[in-house]
Amino acid sequence: MNPNKNIKDIQEQINNIIGTNTKLIRRKKNNEDIKHELFINIITQIELVMNRSALTNAELGINMTEYDDAFLQIIDNLIYLSFGSAAGEIIISYCYDRIENGGFILFTNEKGEEIEISNPEQLWFEVRKLL
Repeated sequence: MNPNKNIKDIQEQINNIIGTNTKLIRRKKNNEDIKHELFINIITQIELVMNRSALTNAELGINMTEYDDAFLQIIDNLIYLSFGSAAGEIIISYCYDRIENGGFILFTNEKGEEIEISNPEQLWFEVRKLL
């Protein structure tokens, strides 16, 4: 995937839509953008570790739970340390309960609305509101 080609393609499509030449300028990532990317990456990696463990157990009969638990406990503690208890609870619930609950967790926001969270982007959006 070539990001410069993608930008050029997007620019050509915009030019065709509005009928004039445009110039796209990539903005520099700010601190919030970097935190967002790191958060998505961490949640995705946790999901991959848990999926790997489940597949290893199902396909090879090797239980990786005891091995992975120590690392996941460290990550859980860092999540609580970084995000606090309210945001930490929703993150941990997403990571460990989502698959068993049909691919999503239910979260009651500050307005009392029940929200389904089914991907890391939605999780980030709700966590940011709690901070």
